Amino acid sequence: MATTKKVLVIEDIPATLEATVLSITLRGHTVVEVASVDEALKVLSNDTFDLVLLDWRLPMTEGDSVDAEGGAQLVAAFHRQDGDGIPYVIVSAQMATVPTSLRRDPLCRGIVGKLSLTILDPIVSQIIG
Repeated sequence: MATTKKVLVIEDIPATLEATVLSITLRGHTVVEVASVDEALKVLSNDTFDLVLLDWRLPMTEGDSVDAEGGAQLVAAFHRQDGDGIPYVIVSAQMATVPTSLRRDPLCRGIVGKLSLTILDPIVSQIIG
């Protein structure tokens, strides 16, 4: 029997969030969902996760405009968790805003476009089963 994993999904677009959460929960995993950088930082300070799916361009607080600064802050927070860090996958509609240096980050398990969500399933499966 597969082990249930805990996944944090950070996404501000409701339809994308719903589809992502559904895909992961159907695999039997637990999902915590947040829609802003501030929410994610609060959750990360109080909980541990096996994987994070991160929308790169996020609002700092709910209702703010989106930018890549929030994604960068969250990647830094993933590295501070438990010393080892939290593996993450970046999902972005604007791939050009994701620094190529993240591809060399040992915690980054993939960078996919939102229009390529069909390839997200195998990536998540490979990481958490």
